[in-house]
This record gives sequence, C-alpha cells and structure tokens, in this order.
Amino acid sequence: DWFWAMFTDAYDWVVEPNVLAMGTYATGSLMSTKPYVCGTPYLKRMGDACKGCSFSPSSTCPISDLYWAFLARHAPLFEGNIRMAMPMRTLAKRSQAKRDADRRVHAKVVEVLGRGDVLTPDDVKGARAEPAAAEPSLAQ
Repeated sequence: DWFWAMFTDAYDWVVEPNVLAMGTYATGSLMSTKPYVCGTPYLKRMGDACKGCSFSPSSTCPISDLYWAFLARHAPLFEGNIRMAMPMRTLAKRSQAKRDADRRVHAKVVEVLGRGDVLTPDDVKGARAEPAAAEPSLAQ
C-alpha cells in the first residue's frame, strides 16, 4: 500500500508501462516507454548527484556526451518512435565536431572503466579535445 500512497506513478494506468514493463522488459524490445537517459543539465537540476562529484557539470562531466553518443548509436531503433522525435531532432542539429567528441568520450569511458580504472576529469577533457587516431566502432 505504501507504493500506491507515495508515488504519483502508482496509478494503475502508469504502473504497467513505467514499472512492470520497464522492469520486466528492460533489455528487450517487447514493451517500453522511452529510454530513461539524460544529459548533465537535467541530472543536475533533478537531484543532488553532482554534489561532491569530481566532475564539473559544466566542463568535465561525461554524462551529456554519453547521452548523445547513446542516441547516435541507437538512432535506427528510435526512428518512427514519436516519444523520441524531439531528442532525435536535437541530435541531428548537433555539429559533426560535437558528435565526434561524443564518440571519443564514450570510447574513453568504455576503455578506462573496462580496464577497471577510475575515470578522471582529465580523461574526459582529453577525449573531447583530441581526435582519436582511430574512431571507435559504433557497435560498442
């Protein structure tokens, strides 16, 4: 009963798509609303996740880069999905230089965390600033 009393999303018409479906089908394509990913400004505005973080939300946080890289990598899946129309239009307006930087930051995050190392603000700055010798595969 606490769930029904505490959450606006607890109404019957919301529970199925937002709670049950995303929890049950989170890795498949059977049912979903839209990907719950966001950029740095939204994350900062909606909570205190940025407090005490070593990344600056305005200059070194990789979340926005990862958001745009995710949308770019999965663009074919979102085509025709009306819920994703606005973010996909915004992605299409991003400059090629920014899209390239998004891919480099994604590749750096995957590389560093894949080794079990700690990602640093300098890793993000470096990935944004320098074109990589070989661009990462979109399949990553």
